[in-house]
Amino acid sequence: MTAGKYSHESNIQDASKRATTMEATKLKSMSGDGNDPYSPLDWTGFFETKRYVTIPSESDDSAITFCVYETNQGRMDLPVVILHHGAGHCALSFAATAKELQKLIGDQIRILCYDVRGHGETTSDDQLNLHVHRLASDLQNILVTLYGPSIEPTMPKLFLVGHSMGGSVVTECATRAMVPNIRGIAVLDMMERNMAMAILNIKLWYEQRPQVFDSLQQVIRFGVESGTVRNVQSARISFPGMVTCSASQPSTYTWRADMLASESFWPTWFDNQNQKFLTAAPKKLLILASHGQLDDEMKAALDQEKYQFSIFAESGHAVQEDEPAKMASELVAFWNNLQDSSP
Repeated sequence: MTAGKYSHESNIQDASKRATTMEATKLKSMSGDGNDPYSPLDWTGFFETKRYVTIPSESDDSAITFCVYETNQGRMDLPVVILHHGAGHCALSFAATAKELQKLIGDQIRILCYDVRGHGETTSDDQLNLHVHRLASDLQNILVTLYGPSIEPTMPKLFLVGHSMGGSVVTECATRAMVPNIRGIAVLDMMERNMAMAILNIKLWYEQRPQVFDSLQQVIRFGVESGTVRNVQSARISFPGMVTCSASQPSTYTWRADMLASESFWPTWFDNQNQKFLTAAPKKLLILASHGQLDDEMKAALDQEKYQFSIFAESGHAVQEDEPAKMASELVAFWNNLQDSSP
């Protein structure tokens, strides 16, 4: 298994090299007016490296290559914080939080964010399968491909953080112990309660939002003015990663993720989420934008101190984008507690 890991490094490196020309072209298109409050920002201000990781065919038959952003990639002695984005978003929705984490404990951790299947710059032959089991397997495959066989001595300490749909994915991975050394999980604004209403709201959102934009600035402006993200600086880095040049009109932009085509998988993000979260072995942190989202089961579990809880009352659903400094502080405090309680 270890030899297999090293045989795939050339795939990772070759894909990174192939990205150079593509990246230069993208940078040119994103170089907006520095005086424009909605001009796009580049990923290099938030992460150290970007690469493309191809999962071996024996692990995944969909020819998937993930777009991965990292900090401290080469520090193999450090634990890894994995930041998993939500549905319709992209890895860069965690860019602002990642930058704040670097300020606080940048010399103590590695940071990894990736575009989920069907999102951002990740490509595969199966872009629409967003079943929670598939996405959890994707997370497992990335970790094994990058860090070695699924045996505890080789896998670094892991802290899994997931927003919305990503919260269900990290919960699934932890509950099923799909990789070793998961020391903690943090779920951001994801709850099982009112699943039917949540799914309806998701569908209405995707149906009613504009489908075509004339510029990246227009995309970013929409992200802020629609209330999707309240922090302009975060929207400037995250929203450009959610769109691509339209195939029919190359001078315009359209959404990368075809979320309505994956609607049949949405319920899997919510099914039995409470029990999965509460029974997961690692220490747990739940962060919500509103206290009212806690149902009776979760309130009772909180009273029994089965997980840690925090409210971001000034945030919308995109809690990690609206208040990245506060989010980083919460995650660091939780991580430090994990370190203090480790044997």
